[in-house]
Amino acid sequence: MKKVIATTLIGVMTWASDTVLLPYGAYIDYSGTTNRDNAALVGAYYSTTKLPYKLEIALEHMQLSYTDNTPTYKQNALTLLLHYFRDDNWDYRIGINNIFTKQGSDDEYQKVFIGGVEYYELYNYNVGTDVYFTDYKGFHVWQITPKMGKSFGNYNSDLGSFYLEGRIDYIRISDNVAKKDNYTTFDIKFQNFKGPWTTTLEGSFGKNSYRIDKGGFVVYNLGEEYKYSYGISIAKAIDETSSLKIGYTRSRFELNSNNTDSNLFLLAYTRAF
Repeated sequence: MKKVIATTLIGVMTWASDTVLLPYGAYIDYSGTTNRDNAALVGAYYSTTKLPYKLEIALEHMQLSYTDNTPTYKQNALTLLLHYFRDDNWDYRIGINNIFTKQGSDDEYQKVFIGGVEYYELYNYNVGTDVYFTDYKGFHVWQITPKMGKSFGNYNSDLGSFYLEGRIDYIRISDNVAKKDNYTTFDIKFQNFKGPWTTTLEGSFGKNSYRIDKGGFVVYNLGEEYKYSYGISIAKAIDETSSLKIGYTRSRFELNSNNTDSNLFLLAYTRAF
């Protein structure tokens, strides 16, 4: 069964606007003992808000090339996520991530069902849980992801303001298709907001397989056992309605009992309307 990774880093700045458009591109370089050469992806994220509802849509195309005669892997993904905001403090969301893969004559369709609830006090704290059910051919994966975040500091100070978020991914895989049936991963995100700049540090620790990330927009659907990942991104507001973002993420996973590293380079442009 041939799977591939959809690894974007969709990090959208917070805008006081009804509509946001984010086209992005990324390049992935592989190193270590692997027949993977590189991968490239392009996509676009769109959101529109009419309270109490918000709709998020993401389209992405990815191609993975190999150093040997393995056919190029092609993947298209369409993600739809609907939010319902209640009483200014609650965010309920449901959605689906549709993944269409093709390699040679092998075509597959995979889907991730997304559900979540979050309680938040703006610029103070947030706490919530997301639940994901991934339907693969012949097996399925459940993931429960509780998280908690806290804002602190003064935006107008010399250091700016900060946001710290911790998250745990509990993963249950059916039918013995991975090394383990259960995985637990700890994820941390630390952000600094100062003037036009937003700096984000992220890390994921603990082995995992078939993990869902970025609120359901990223699906690790190849099945390798990941060991860790870490990354940094920097975004700069160009004016009141647009920003530019660059990012880098390094991940280590085990492929055919050998360690393999991926290096992802991201460029994204955000426009609010």
